[in-house]
Amino acid sequence: MIENFINLVKVSPLVTDQYINHCIGVYNLLKQEGNSEEVCNAGLYHSVYGSSYANVTVQTIEHDRDVIKKEIGKYAESLVYEMCILPDRDNTILRGNNNWSHKTFLDIVKICRANLIELLNSGENTSIIQFNIQRFTILLSHLSSNKNPFVEDTFFENKIEVLDNVFPSYYLDRLFTYVKGSKYSYGHDSNPNGKYSKDTTRFVCHLTRDDFLSMGLFPYIKKISEKLKKDLFLSHYYISNYNKTTCADSHVDSYGENMITILIYPNTHWEEIWSGDIKFYDQKKSSFNKVVEFLPGRILFFDSRIKHKVMPISSLSKSDRFSITIKASFFSGLETLYNQFGGNTESIIHVPSI
Repeated sequence: MIENFINLVKVSPLVTDQYINHCIGVYNLLKQEGNSEEVCNAGLYHSVYGSSYANVTVQTIEHDRDVIKKEIGKYAESLVYEMCILPDRDNTILRGNNNWSHKTFLDIVKICRANLIELLNSGENTSIIQFNIQRFTILLSHLSSNKNPFVEDTFFENKIEVLDNVFPSYYLDRLFTYVKGSKYSYGHDSNPNGKYSKDTTRFVCHLTRDDFLSMGLFPYIKKISEKLKKDLFLSHYYISNYNKTTCADSHVDSYGENMITILIYPNTHWEEIWSGDIKFYDQKKSSFNKVVEFLPGRILFFDSRIKHKVMPISSLSKSDRFSITIKASFFSGLETLYNQFGGNTESIIHVPSI
């Protein structure tokens, strides 16, 4: 098979040894993973008609498809054809923009993942390659379990949900101690134009991925993914500290689809007259249409596109108001999550729904 491939592609003046070695590397990776002969052969020929990433057209689609079909079979050639005609191939696939059968989708994902791993192994170590390998690996896991993560991802559009009585009292005590002892800096991320005022300024403590994991919140976030029956991807973690009379201006956390904001309220005690509730706006009427009370131990999660604001803390309050914020997404919002919060794969945490 490999010898025939080399003899066939060598006829093109555009083909280099690097190209040949790459294609053989993809083939070997697929073989090592135990994939079918059809998938491995398609991996070997995966860019024989050229691609949006490289100007290496060994055979032309118009005249030579029968040649490739004879070499690797009708189904394997159909996989090669589908991959070669896609614009911006990896992102098109990872955005779910196809109408393939489940089998075709699964097999193409296997090949694209192997292609990126081989590029990484050969020295093309970029953050976007690492990120897309991560996305293809997760997508492969879903498809191998006969699930399509792109189906019905709009189910959470304009939704606001609450989980109460989730934390044991001993854990909430520990969490409250943690947030009270955290190091805060002056500022308000959601203020327009970065303008602060004594009435709207809060104090913020930004957290690393390791900081977040050390808090022990993962199993409680998993309850959200189990409730929604959807995998979640977490990134950008911080704690907000609101003093008396402070609030947050109305704002939207993200304009991207399939993004979700998670708020955790770690206070162990709070009285209704202290206020600090969060209000959500009706998007069409631009008026308040829902108020969610600030309650100790409450978890609140909502579509990040919904405009919202924290109401001023009452001067009667005998405690600061704390909240832990996590910006998250479903699988099809993962690209937005990555781009919006620094393009850092190491900060992302995958929370499976099962």
